[in-house]
Amino acid sequence: LHIPRSDNWFNVDTFILAGSHSSSHSASPVLDDPYSNRDNRYRMSPRIAIVGAGLCGLTISRLLECRGIDFALFEKGEEDKHLERGGGSVDIYKDTGQRALREANLLDEFLKSAKLGDDKLAIYDRHGKKWAEVGGDDGHLARGPPQIDQLVLRRMLLESLPRGKIHWGHRVSAVELGAKGKPVLKFANGSTEAGFDLVVGADGVWSRVRLSITSCKPRYSGKYFIESRIDPKNTMYQYIMTEFGTNDTAILDGAKQVIIQRLGDGSYRLYLGISVPEDFLLVSPDLTDLSNIRRLLLSQEFFAGWDVKLKKLIENCEKFHIRPLYYFPPDALGWDSVPGLTLAGDAAHASTPYVNEGVNCAMVDALALVSKIASHEVEGLHQAVRKYEEAMFVRGRDLITESQKQGELMSHEDGPNAYLQAIQLGAMEGDGPAGFHRQVVYC
Repeated sequence: LHIPRSDNWFNVDTFILAGSHSSSHSASPVLDDPYSNRDNRYRMSPRIAIVGAGLCGLTISRLLECRGIDFALFEKGEEDKHLERGGGSVDIYKDTGQRALREANLLDEFLKSAKLGDDKLAIYDRHGKKWAEVGGDDGHLARGPPQIDQLVLRRMLLESLPRGKIHWGHRVSAVELGAKGKPVLKFANGSTEAGFDLVVGADGVWSRVRLSITSCKPRYSGKYFIESRIDPKNTMYQYIMTEFGTNDTAILDGAKQVIIQRLGDGSYRLYLGISVPEDFLLVSPDLTDLSNIRRLLLSQEFFAGWDVKLKKLIENCEKFHIRPLYYFPPDALGWDSVPGLTLAGDAAHASTPYVNEGVNCAMVDALALVSKIASHEVEGLHQAVRKYEEAMFVRGRDLITESQKQGELMSHEDGPNAYLQAIQLGAMEGDGPAGFHRQVVYC
């Protein structure tokens, strides 16, 4: 879901140590390609382990490679499965994600693969009535930031890394501190890896690394997202393309929502939001069966009362991926730093997806962390990580809080009316990721 907003949420320089490669967006130099003389470059650097090859872990790895810092990336999944499913499109903002890609020498490649979207969000109700478009600052539809499918971005980062640095099929079961306080990775197959100065947990909301840092556990949001897609061969493709076009759409009906997003390959991704108990998957009929999922979604409990054409979208969805939404309470961010260990991305500050800023925030984490590491010797590594974490806590809390606010508005019992009034009254103005000063153009 693209929420139009001002492009100044993060001041990345706040989170990067003075004296690193760049001190402003416009002055960021292009780093030399790092693939020559690798052994010489690595000889005096700390050794870093990254757990998790999602977008956050891949960005950290690429930035370390560009800085000549030795690393190993461990991913529980197998290589041939890693690019099978990649999520929807994401806006990559100039001062956050694009800044990280510039430092990673990948900005030009990103821009070749990205598409420019109109800076608007269309709001509908369950009867198929279009209420409004949330647009640019002056009420006209302005160009938004470049968008890219997460799968394409992940492939780009993955292909930029030396193959020997990525260890597939390594599921971390625990992280312990061994001799001299150095971290030791323990894997589900019984093997171990040691000799690292720092282990970075970029392994998502259910991070195994986090268990060695804090007792904080993810909290259930009260919602599930059921993801699906409509591809160009689908019988409903012409309808969805004609009705909703190329921009993001939110269909709001209190505790139920449908978010529609067009991907770079022309297909549409649908997110069906429902408010259900956490054990929904356990008490529902067999939801591995496509017909059972459709039958349940089209029941009176969920979408039976929606417009006929909107229900036809659900009837014609090709696959469903069901996931509960978890987040960390904002006050859980602030643990005591543990020498040799740290977290980034969702492992540190998982939020609900309502502001679509998780990827940009994770890439800021990656850039800030690597900049701190590069500016300190091994002996000062813990101090560098502690400074990184102090700033990461602040932006993580902001992300979580703003996404909660956005989710509450999108789930309001008064549907589109409450959401649009909140924008008009300035309830969503501010410095957080959901903050924007935009016009509502009613239809």
